[in-house]
Amino acid sequence: MLASIGTKLVFDAKDESGNDQLWSFDTNFGSISGSIFNDANHNGAKDSGESGLAGWRVYIDLNNDGVPNKNEPTVRTSSSGFYQIDDLPAGKYTVRQTRISGYAATTNESYRVTVEALGNVVKKFGNAIAGTVRGYVFDDTNHNGVRDTGEAGLFNFRVFIDLDNDGVLDLNEPTAHTNSAGRYEIADVLPGDYRIRLKPKGGYVSTTQKSFGVSLSAGGTSSKRFGVALI
Repeated sequence: MLASIGTKLVFDAKDESGNDQLWSFDTNFGSISGSIFNDANHNGAKDSGESGLAGWRVYIDLNNDGVPNKNEPTVRTSSSGFYQIDDLPAGKYTVRQTRISGYAATTNESYRVTVEALGNVVKKFGNAIAGTVRGYVFDDTNHNGVRDTGEAGLFNFRVFIDLDNDGVLDLNEPTAHTNSAGRYEIADVLPGDYRIRLKPKGGYVSTTQKSFGVSLSAGGTSSKRFGVALI
């Protein structure tokens, strides 16, 4: 027997023990499913041989703040990288992945989708093992371009990856400030060739190169030091 009650479909069927049971589901609900995968060739598509990533979080960002909150539907990917979020009332949603440290995204990290009644929206998230750029900015008191004993690291200098090589820090470019020891670190960068730059700061002149070319491998690290001195 199949019947419709409001937005619910009700039917009877046998359970695993062979007993008759009454079942129902709401026809006004839909779902979002997909996978998170290791995008080894960084092309943004899940190709043959690219495995899923298990244990990653996917959630519905109801308030669009980029953070999974307690009231937001959340699941983790299976051993094959698959996820599915069910029982979503028909409507518009932002679905996001929570990226794990050591990886960089090769696709969007969020999608705006429309879930229809009884429908399923499929979205895939690609990620790849990333690299790290780190180093120092130091006070090169003798202007020799080398960090000598006693030359201190400098706080709050900005280093960035100049993706378009225009010498200007743009909004989409990875960046970091030096800490109290003069250290900086830019993590979770896709493998590739990049130009890393020190952003100029008033009252200082560079005593080393103002930028360096770096080549990052998966899981690799490149270290660069920037020397500056007071004018």
